[in-house]
Amino acid sequence: MRLQAQGGGVEQSVVVQSGASGVVTASDALHGLAELHGSLSSKDAAARAGSFARAARYIQNAAAGGGVGFSKKSFPAGPGTSVRVDVEVLRGRAFTPGPRSDAIVF
Repeated sequence: MRLQAQGGGVEQSVVVQSGASGVVTASDALHGLAELHGSLSSKDAAARAGSFARAARYIQNAAAGGGVGFSKKSFPAGPGTSVRVDVEVLRGRAFTPGPRSDAIVF
């Protein structure tokens, strides 16, 4: 699965890849989201604060429902802006409940 900060001249991404266990838990995804947040300048992170909060809530809600399959969600910083955080599950199942797995964040 991929997490991206886009718009406003920013194109940063973090990939969370399942390990031998074959799962990406919500805890793994939230760790990846924190890594993405930390990779941005304080100005770019602040511009996306609401987007990061909504993305985290989406991941937590998905875990409460047992996880999700293929999905692409964008969380814009506001109406009419390209500044956003994207959450993409391109294959398999992600955001399953549980602690951190052996998933790799890069």
